[in-house]
Amino acid sequence: MAVEGCYLNELDIDNWPAGITDAQKQAVIDKVEQLIDKVTETTWCEAAFDIELNGNGKNRLFIPTKTDIISVTHVYIDCIELDSSWYTHDKNSIYLDSCAEGEGGLSPELYYKLAEAIEKGIFVRGYNNIHVVGTEGETTDPDDIPEAIKQAAVILAKWENEPASEAAAGLMKSEKIGDYSYTTLAVAEEDVLTGVNKADMLLRHYVKRKAILMAP
Repeated sequence: MAVEGCYLNELDIDNWPAGITDAQKQAVIDKVEQLIDKVTETTWCEAAFDIELNGNGKNRLFIPTKTDIISVTHVYIDCIELDSSWYTHDKNSIYLDSCAEGEGGLSPELYYKLAEAIEKGIFVRGYNNIHVVGTEGETTDPDDIPEAIKQAAVILAKWENEPASEAAAGLMKSEKIGDYSYTTLAVAEEDVLTGVNKADMLLRHYVKRKAILMAP
């Protein structure tokens, strides 16, 4: 079975060093995919999140994920799990499902709290008293990831194996004043993402910088 990550496969890379192990290949693939997530400020593949938040006393709570929310699997209020029939979510938040009815499998203690608070807000105020578990990401299907992202991943993996093969061509330039010569960046510093120019040219178009929304 081929070593693979979310969207990068060992068969995509044609310059693996002789004698490299599957574990070492996996480390390179994981490093490249994690680096692309970091520099584009995006979680390209579905990834888990597990976060504690302050209750805001409202019926909607924004979740500060780096990428859009894909699913919410568990919500706890004061360490008691809220039945999934009570809430739903969009790409930025969880909120009271307006069609929620009855106790929905809630413990008596939590149902009592919510019965008192539902008009004001089910996410009762507190410090880190709301615990949310779910997944975030750009897509659940690796086939939907842009080809430019995959191409950049291949370039970076090949560079990891052999830096001279995909050297940062065009990243630096030489200039001369009289007898004095020096080297500077050929691009603006903020445009340097990985330091491998061929990859950076592809990745620059996919930097997301999603605004993090938080409820007051």
